[in-house]
Amino acid sequence: MSFLLDTHALAWALFNPDDLSPKVRDLIEDEATRVHFSPISLFEMETKAAIGKWPWVLPPDWTAPLRNLAVAELPVLSLHGAQAGRLPLYHRDPWDRLLIAQAQIEGMVLVSLDPVFARYEVNTLW
Repeated sequence: MSFLLDTHALAWALFNPDDLSPKVRDLIEDEATRVHFSPISLFEMETKAAIGKWPWVLPPDWTAPLRNLAVAELPVLSLHGAQAGRLPLYHRDPWDRLLIAQAQIEGMVLVSLDPVFARYEVNTLW
């Protein structure tokens, strides 16, 4: 089974692991588990940091913390974008809609605390 971290889960894993649930922390630390992040999350973090709506700023060498975390990058594909555009508008956040679409298409479990994700046909874990 593969897992996709939503933006907050990725940020907490990088900057404040104590905010993760014990289940998610164990999942990320288990080397046998396939955990992924999306470049969409980096886009969201940088955008929100630039407008003052995000408490963390990625370091100039942002790849180092990701390597230390041992999560794999899930590329964004055109079919992810098309799927995100077709989703019902339960969630208005375009970044989250794209993460949902990626998890759906790739058959991944979306690691998120966001209760709105449950309204979509996507498996979630927190």
